[in-house]
Amino acid sequence: MNLPNAGGSSEASEVMSFELLADMFNAKLLFTEMELNYGPGSKITDFSVQIQGVTVGVSVTRAMKFRGTFTLDDATKLLEKKMMGVIMSTQGVSRSQRWGRQILHVWVEKPYMAELIEQAYEQLSDEIKSNTVVMVTTVSNAQWLFSAY
Repeated sequence: MNLPNAGGSSEASEVMSFELLADMFNAKLLFTEMELNYGPGSKITDFSVQIQGVTVGVSVTRAMKFRGTFTLDDATKLLEKKMMGVIMSTQGVSRSQRWGRQILHVWVEKPYMAELIEQAYEQLSDEIKSNTVVMVTTVSNAQWLFSAY
């Protein structure tokens, strides 16, 4: 929580994502967002971990909508954007920090949003899903996770 971040209001969701992975899968933190090195123009990943001896990149996002109701179209756009970024960061990360797969961790506030993420995922091409595991976590009564502090 006290380490530098690349910007935005994502610190809480990224920290909680790591804590969840550590609790569920005994993940060990390898590199944080600002410790990972990339080639020029690459997208970036939030952190990397080791799970059962395997290095995995982790990108974290929050499914939300400023005005209106979160829709299937919103879920599709979110997954397409984030999963393309995952592919680009996997290709761009330095050889010494490389991983083979990534986890895209999506935080949602309501169960219907998790269902929309699942529906959107099913519609994506196999190519865009090729090296990414999507993990969706529904959390209620935690508005602080979805806003800047």
